[in-house]
Amino acid sequence: MRDANAQLLVAKVELGGQDWADNSRRRTKCDIKLYWAEGEVEETDWHCFEAFKRVREKLALHDLLPMRYGASRKVVLSGILLDMGFGLEVYKAAELGLHYARDF
Repeated sequence: MRDANAQLLVAKVELGGQDWADNSRRRTKCDIKLYWAEGEVEETDWHCFEAFKRVREKLALHDLLPMRYGASRKVVLSGILLDMGFGLEVYKAAELGLHYARDF
């Protein structure tokens, strides 16, 4: 992570998830906990991308910015990536916005 002064901070992330069937419907849950020296944030949502988005929003309240690929504003999320990949992968948009590149 980076703080408001662009200083790098060490952080630890714990990721948990569940995938189950309820009345013949698929249910999912993603838990993300992020710890750093001065605090921690925790969020849960139905997929990891949305849970991480909420973590980013909480970090912004502390003037902190995660330095992860998924934190970029140049990512594209598709329904198939959500449904099959649990929101753990995204497409990175090209600089011109016309092409998409897949980064594994």
